Amino acid sequence: TPLTLTGCTVTIGSVVDVGSPPVASGLGIRAQPNPFRGVVRLSVEADVAGEQDLRVIDLLGRTIRRLPSGRVEAGTRRVEWDGRDESGARAPAGIYLVQLRMGDRIRQARVTTLW
Repeated sequence: TPLTLTGCTVTIGSVVDVGSPPVASGLGIRAQPNPFRGVVRLSVEADVAGEQDLRVIDLLGRTIRRLPSGRVEAGTRRVEWDGRDESGARAPAGIYLVQLRMGDRIRQARVTTLW
């Protein structure tokens, strides 16, 4: 029997791809598939051009992997994370945050790795 929690559906015993909520205008990240095995595709959206810092952090706030960052134009860009840390080792299965910083704005998307 499905259980609804704050806009997402969880089915006990099965993996359900709920993705990330749609990005409203402004700054945001969408991650799919989520949870993922192998590679998660990120849609990174910005309403203005500027410097972006994109990274994967664990729930303790430690940077696991820096993703392509730098000056970007307004719009949507696609980035992939292969589930690996800075050394190239596979990060442990679990929950991570993809954090996007642009100026004084910060957005995060929660992603879950399954191995």
